Amino acid sequence: MVDARLKKESSLERKLNRKRKYQKLTEVTDLIGVRVITYDSDDADRISKVLRDGFLCDWDNCEDKSDRLRAEQFGYRSDHLVVFIPGEPPSILAGIRAEIQVRTLLQHAWAEIEHDDLGYHSEALVPAEIRRRLARVAAVLEGVDNEFREIRKIARRSPLRSIRGEGITEPLGEVEFSLNPMTLRAIQGSDLTLYFNTNVTPTPGLEKEPLLIIEDSAVSKPVRGELIGANAIRFANAVPQYMTDQLRHVRCRLRGIRVNANQLGISATMIPTEIVCAVGVSRIENGKPTQEFLNQQSVAEVQPGLSASCALVSCETNTDYNVVELRFGEGFPGAFKNSLEETAGDRISKPGTRFMARFAGLPPDLELWISCKNIIRPDLRRPSASASLVETDVNGGGATLPRKHEGTKIACSLEGSCDVLLAQGSGSARWAVWEMDSSSVPTSCIRTVSFRAFIKKEFWPSEGLTCSLSLAPLTIVTTAANHSVPRFADVATSRRIGV
Repeated sequence: MVDARLKKESSLERKLNRKRKYQKLTEVTDLIGVRVITYDSDDADRISKVLRDGFLCDWDNCEDKSDRLRAEQFGYRSDHLVVFIPGEPPSILAGIRAEIQVRTLLQHAWAEIEHDDLGYHSEALVPAEIRRRLARVAAVLEGVDNEFREIRKIARRSPLRSIRGEGITEPLGEVEFSLNPMTLRAIQGSDLTLYFNTNVTPTPGLEKEPLLIIEDSAVSKPVRGELIGANAIRFANAVPQYMTDQLRHVRCRLRGIRVNANQLGISATMIPTEIVCAVGVSRIENGKPTQEFLNQQSVAEVQPGLSASCALVSCETNTDYNVVELRFGEGFPGAFKNSLEETAGDRISKPGTRFMARFAGLPPDLELWISCKNIIRPDLRRPSASASLVETDVNGGGATLPRKHEGTKIACSLEGSCDVLLAQGSGSARWAVWEMDSSSVPTSCIRTVSFRAFIKKEFWPSEGLTCSLSLAPLTIVTTAANHSVPRFADVATSRRIGV
């Protein structure tokens, strides 16, 4: 917000009578007054710099009012710049000075109230109690100013895509970054290499992936890349031979990359962990290969994709079975995907997100029944995802067809009765895998997905029964034609189920 005024004759007359030092009109510093009000102090600092660079300043009369305050003081804060336009008479503005005040909206509100609304036109007339209270208000407003500045910094950042921390082949999506056109003009026709802080793989099955598209107003040239090493992709002759001179930056888009998010892990001191991409250029100078880094930026953040719990639940309507609730919760919105969302633009995985439960410590002759569908409680107001039991190998991979239902039902407390099947496996180890259906609700509606396990009370073990919950398939799944490739690391923690 910018406001300007020309000093009134009556105000100028009072000033000249009060201060006898002025000999001519060009010595008065505020014949023209301009006030620039910003939302935060970062903008105020930038505008002050623009004014200092764009005008001639009367440095003897310029003052940042905050410099008057000691470290422990709070009060009026505003940058006052006295500027002038050079020239010689008869130019009407030659040598005329203008005072430009730059301050934030909150600083302006404090100054207006303190200077005009309270009626004290001299600081010496302000009682000590009111000065103390004004300083207290100034301290609060300064804190609010700083908080707004930090909030705006966060809001201006480009949101990073969240990647499941359990994933070893997670799609990165399309990544955008900018390069300096002056640098690119100096290296036209060179190779660009993208380095990541984790292993990367191209998306299989798509002929022209991975792709790097370097754009300007005249050229949009897709370049196919090749994997070099475990974490780098080179794009040969990627820098365009021609770019327009008007460009301030060159926008680049990368797609068709999968990353090993689990390799980075989730640091306890830095959550979420960021996936970083560095852009390097390689060329031959004086017969020797050289490497130069042009840019580095974060392209995604790694967060836990799953929170899980399992526990014995009361089942008063069922006297024959103990019931174990298996609950899978999203680590962040969108971590669970139905089969359409999981495979969109990607042929690496046909099924939707799979949930795996593995049991250990079971008596060999115990029958472990598993719910065929996720349990949708009638007291839940939000729509729930739809997930079905599927037949898989011991690692959660394999066919995508639901297991055939044989018509067995078991009472399930609040949810009435549910269809069940025996868990896969034998002996003391059993497992079950459910897959989100393509008909499932959008991921924005998903929070938790719950299933039930039923064990006859007569076989309930007194100790040693454990359950671990994870996303599947796990890392040792084979890559045969009828199997999914490895998707997730086995990061499940076994939990003992209470007696």
